[in-house]
Amino acid sequence: MEKVSQKSVLILAGLMFLMTQSFGLPFQEIVDEKVPPPKEAEILYEVSEDADPNIASEPAYFTEFDIAHTREEYEALHNTGPQKRGVGLRNESYKWPGKTVPYTIATEFTAGEIKKIENALAEISHYSCIKFKRATKSDKYQINIVSDSGCWSYAGRVKQKQKLSFDRSLCISHGRMIHEMLHTLGFQHEHNRPDRDNYVTINLANVIDFYKNMFTKKSSTTFNTFGLPYDYLSITHYGKAFASKNRRNTITTKDSAYQDKIGQRKG
Repeated sequence: MEKVSQKSVLILAGLMFLMTQSFGLPFQEIVDEKVPPPKEAEILYEVSEDADPNIASEPAYFTEFDIAHTREEYEALHNTGPQKRGVGLRNESYKWPGKTVPYTIATEFTAGEIKKIENALAEISHYSCIKFKRATKSDKYQINIVSDSGCWSYAGRVKQKQKLSFDRSLCISHGRMIHEMLHTLGFQHEHNRPDRDNYVTINLANVIDFYKNMFTKKSSTTFNTFGLPYDYLSITHYGKAFASKNRRNTITTKDSAYQDKIGQRKG
């Protein structure tokens, strides 16, 4: 089993419940023809959750490719609807009570895939104070690990029963699953943290138009780094040519030693 770097997870996850949001890389490099076609251009796309009667039938609105939001969150983040106090991840309600995340795993996964999922969960627990446990009927809040379309998660605890998608054809790798699990715990993409301009240059001219929102810098009034240093090797950092329309770099590191290292997915 691959080990998650202490810099990427031990330091960050050790502070996970002091933080409401951290930062970090997407599940796969998107360059040129590797980019999947968008489903719903303006609101990004919706994922119906009606298939499982135990999961609230509320559509998920996506930003940054793999982060899902409820309608309320999306409207608040994009000023398209009425604002409600505390709709950012600074809100204490986004934290998992008791530093424990109850989960279920859908029966569609094979025994081998379930073992890999549980290894990824165990890796996070090993390097942090976070515990994962199989959900019971008494667990009001839980994550339901399913094989939906793509690799994605809500950011933090947002619903009583919320999906965490590991598409069996794309996502059953140690690093990718840890990446999405960190979103579930409230972490965001490293390259979008408020102080990112001190460490990287985003070359929007090279980014496919539809994906430009995936490089939007977070506001320090909403998102907090808690003084943690910028981590070029974060598992939640995009790679140098992520979403490139011309195979040129979309991210340039100000420390050139990391130019070919950002976007690692090993953990």
